Amino acid sequence: MSDENSENLIEEIESDVPQYYNKTLRLMKISAGLVTSENQVKESYRFLNSNPIWISFPFFICIIAISQVFIFIILSIKSGTMNNICIVNSQVYFDSYPSLFLPFTLLHDDFFHLMKTLIILTVFGMPQEIVFGGKVIGSLFIVGLITTTVFMQAFFPKLALCGASGGIYTIIFFQLVNWILNRNEMPYAKFQIRFIGVIMLYDVAKLFIYIFASGNFVDHMLKYIIDRGNTFIIATLFGYIFVHHNNEKKRRQMAFIYAFSYFLLFGLAASFLAVHIKESEVQHFN
Repeated sequence: MSDENSENLIEEIESDVPQYYNKTLRLMKISAGLVTSENQVKESYRFLNSNPIWISFPFFICIIAISQVFIFIILSIKSGTMNNICIVNSQVYFDSYPSLFLPFTLLHDDFFHLMKTLIILTVFGMPQEIVFGGKVIGSLFIVGLITTTVFMQAFFPKLALCGASGGIYTIIFFQLVNWILNRNEMPYAKFQIRFIGVIMLYDVAKLFIYIFASGNFVDHMLKYIIDRGNTFIIATLFGYIFVHHNNEKKRRQMAFIYAFSYFLLFGLAASFLAVHIKESEVQHFN
């Protein structure tokens, strides 16, 4: 489906909507059109037309975005600057401030990191939640966030952990899988792949800046591969299940339980490894 036909699709389905719903529904429908195929857009529109708006409102992504802004403001006030805010720089710093684990999983970098995160959540996260639901996107985000953070803690305790990026890049790769499966039917297919391309180019450029600044090519490259590789695997599994099998409710539910349990156990295994590494380092230090 071409970009030019997206507005006609919205107007076609919108004609039967009560007037007082029009503005809110139109915004939500345009968002839905950003991330799905024509058939999924129509299905989402019918659901929006026949249910209260609050049922499909992207509460989870909004809560994540608001929490990130709140944490950033608090840290900016405490540090006196909006730049170079890094909650966790190393294992030693993390051990000294265990209470910062939760805010770190939402934000761990500077103003540009916050802006990039909010843009991704707005362009992909909110539309995905409108179409696929808060349970799916919330679980996707949390699994990507927790497992990637734990892996960084286990294998690279002396480097900055992944934190919020684990959830954000799972959202990006989930949309990439969605685009691969439905690109010929998406109203905004060209925009999506260009946006993903820009984000990934920025990401790779930032990686090489870190490498040249630190001179530590191997560790940063391995961290990047594990970080992005983990989120890509999670997003691919979730993406195939919830995009390709979107209309098979029972199969989708069973696949969801399997996927969530698998990555939860995988994360727990990595956490035990992290504890072992930490204890070994303490014994060696003593």
